[in-house]
Amino acid sequence: MIKPTAAAVLAALVSFTAPAAAQFSYTPKEKDQVGLDLGGQFWQSNASGSVGSGNVGQAPAQADVAFNNQRQLSLVLAVQHPYPWLPHLRIATTSLDTKGQTTLNKALPFADKTFANGDAIESQLAVRFVDYSLYYELLNRQDLSFKLGLSARAFNGDVTLTKLATSTDDSCTDPDPTNGNNCPTPDTGTSTSGQLQTDTITPMLYIDSQIRLPASHASVFATAEYAVLQDHAVADYQAGVRYDLTRILKLDTEATIGYRLLQLQFEDLHSLYTDLKFQGVFVGMTAHF
Repeated sequence: MIKPTAAAVLAALVSFTAPAAAQFSYTPKEKDQVGLDLGGQFWQSNASGSVGSGNVGQAPAQADVAFNNQRQLSLVLAVQHPYPWLPHLRIATTSLDTKGQTTLNKALPFADKTFANGDAIESQLAVRFVDYSLYYELLNRQDLSFKLGLSARAFNGDVTLTKLATSTDDSCTDPDPTNGNNCPTPDTGTSTSGQLQTDTITPMLYIDSQIRLPASHASVFATAEYAVLQDHAVADYQAGVRYDLTRILKLDTEATIGYRLLQLQFEDLHSLYTDLKFQGVFVGMTAHF
């Protein structure tokens, strides 16, 4: 389980850095202006961890599964206004689509199926989530900014495990005919597949900060979203460098590059148990209107 104390330390660390690749931040130049930001990021995520389920009458069990490294997409829209008593709005969406194959080292109950020790399985994750964030700019200077707010993260998708059929090996011969057939028996039955949903809404703390580097068009940033609610724990951290491209493109845009870490720990979410980690480098662009 992600420890709340660790989250507090990380939140403190990011309190002097700022928004990550797919996040957008804009302060109206005039008092009567409203700022609109659009952007996104490509995230090369490396996924690892375990999944399982707790069926009726069974203790929950998890097993390590394999996922392929996959490029994920995040998109963000943000609206800022000149009224200090109203929170600003940020909406961000991220896709987590990946699959992989592994051989189980123990029996694993999942959904209404049970996979045996030694089964070759394909694990597939198809999850998307949308963050609806309301936040205040507690500090808004040219060289330093700090935002604090709350997010509602709406998950939608599923996790699927499928047993892979074994194929017949025509080259296999029995080295000892007197001791029975030692060749593997092909799996001619129907495919075993179990699927569990990830639909839920998780409240999260939202922290975002940025420091502009002296005598440059670059700044360092970090963002953190963290929640522990009942038996579910979700943590999402991003940090990197942002570079202002306005003088080059003659358009109010910026490029970002950084690193993102996402942890998903679900316990008894529609009978689903997970301990998953996604991490990797991202690149992004933001346009301010």
